[in-house]
Amino acid sequence: MAKMVSLVSLLFVLNLISPSFFFFSVLSEAHKLAPALYVFGSSAVDVGNNNKLRSFAKYDYLPYGIDFPDGASGRPTNGYNLVDYLAQSLGLEVPPPITSMNPSLSKNIDGIHDYSLTLLRNEKRNNNSTDNEAVHYAFSIDLVEKYVSHLEFLYRLGARKFVVFDAEAMGCLPYEVRKATPLDPVCVDALNFLVFNFNRILHRRINELGSKLPGATFIIGNNFDHMVNLVQNPTSLGLKEGFKPCCKLTKLGKCDAKTLPCKERNDYAFFDGFNPTQAANKVLAIECFNGTSGVCSPINVRQLVAL
Repeated sequence: MAKMVSLVSLLFVLNLISPSFFFFSVLSEAHKLAPALYVFGSSAVDVGNNNKLRSFAKYDYLPYGIDFPDGASGRPTNGYNLVDYLAQSLGLEVPPPITSMNPSLSKNIDGIHDYSLTLLRNEKRNNNSTDNEAVHYAFSIDLVEKYVSHLEFLYRLGARKFVVFDAEAMGCLPYEVRKATPLDPVCVDALNFLVFNFNRILHRRINELGSKLPGATFIIGNNFDHMVNLVQNPTSLGLKEGFKPCCKLTKLGKCDAKTLPCKERNDYAFFDGFNPTQAANKVLAIECFNGTSGVCSPINVRQLVAL
């Protein structure tokens, strides 16, 4: 079986599970670090798949895509997303929607969407429990174990090199911040505490997998710490605005189609209430691919590909 490298991004929105998988083969070509990149993910790494699905997370209208060559492609940002930049760093073209390559997959993807909604409904019922801390801890363990089972399945298929992004600091998202502290924007500690505990479990299990699976190499993308730094110290990453979104938000945190976004989009960390700008996506991609800051550790993606 061909040697494979996989990047795996986990994007965790309090009550909604949205795992994202990236795979690329390391069979070399002269001008490419990898000949192909395969992406399975949440809306944060969507390149247009949701356009044809029964999903609320659709971004196929302006101002989304205002800086993307093809306009509003379905990416939840003003231009390129993290996956696009990683693909370009590998010497590849930006990924197309899987439904444009195989329309018959739409039915299967819809099934995954329904499964995610079921998990969401179950967790909402759990939130009514009088012992929420215990419930959240148990839910986090269950979620991580399901996620680990997917990684083990990929290993059995031949994947040997993984990057796993932990859950972002959801309490620092503009949508959550505005709901909690509209006059004095600060991260929502209670929400970040839940995510932090989830990440502790995830990190431990990923490290255990690295010891358990012969020949496997695991890198952890420290998405939580990166986002906290992004909003609290945007200037350290070449940005100016951390908490304020670039576009005017609807009640649900998406961009209002009737208004124009900010002009200085390269200064903002977030485009809407949940998703980073193209500029912020580029920062994360560069740090993870080439960086030594620890965003991706213990090595970066370029070093991983070279193994």
